[in-house]
Amino acid sequence: MSVSLLRFQDFFLVLTRTLAILAAVPMLGGRVIPNRVRVGLGVLISMAIIPWSPIPTGDAAEPFASFLLNIGRELMVGVIAALAVRFAFNTIEMAASLMSQSSGFTSGAVLNPTLENSGTAFDQFYTLMAMLIFLSLDGHHQILRAIARTFELVPLRSFALGAATQERLLQLSAGVLLSAVQMALPLMATMLIVEAAFALMVRVAPQINVFFLGEPVKAGLGVVTLSLVLPILLPSLINLFNAMPINLIHLIK
Repeated sequence: MSVSLLRFQDFFLVLTRTLAILAAVPMLGGRVIPNRVRVGLGVLISMAIIPWSPIPTGDAAEPFASFLLNIGRELMVGVIAALAVRFAFNTIEMAASLMSQSSGFTSGAVLNPTLENSGTAFDQFYTLMAMLIFLSLDGHHQILRAIARTFELVPLRSFALGAATQERLLQLSAGVLLSAVQMALPLMATMLIVEAAFALMVRVAPQINVFFLGEPVKAGLGVVTLSLVLPILLPSLINLFNAMPINLIHLIK
């Protein structure tokens, strides 16, 4: 009985870490995914991980208090690892928001189910395009491999939060805004030129209603500019997604 209880404890700890990481991936564990599907996927992944992971063996089950402590420890591992994934998607979300604000789409905000927040049609187009790129790069497979890799680098019941992990977290969080601005910069620069042109037009012809003329022009130019700079943005998105599993591993090492 004690051996079977120990195996159940091991499985529950693996499941805790796995579900915490999956929750950061919108198409695998986001809120748009039903709870049963999320838990079922986590159970299947955990069952696949356990036979191949170096799980410490023992002869007797842990005391309940120790088991609760280890649940908190595995949850911390999962949350910290998930931040690497979350930061990547936050970069995309922030870049889309900057582009949308520059192009004048903010008046038409609707619910964005992909990133679980409100956004414009422009935001949704950009985020959905990024998600398709993520799937085309087998990003979901890379995340699953990274989850399995965490159990090799940080076995169950062994994680301790150190200064190196905190420093890496600060570096990743600081890079979110910088990466988002770099992605949105071509479109923002174009819209700045358009704004300057409209300001000059008001000086030359004050009777022109710039607001009603400018909003559709900015929206149209925003869509055209995005289509033109997509070849430039594509390598940035690819690098962002390729770095995601690497950052996930580095955060908990």
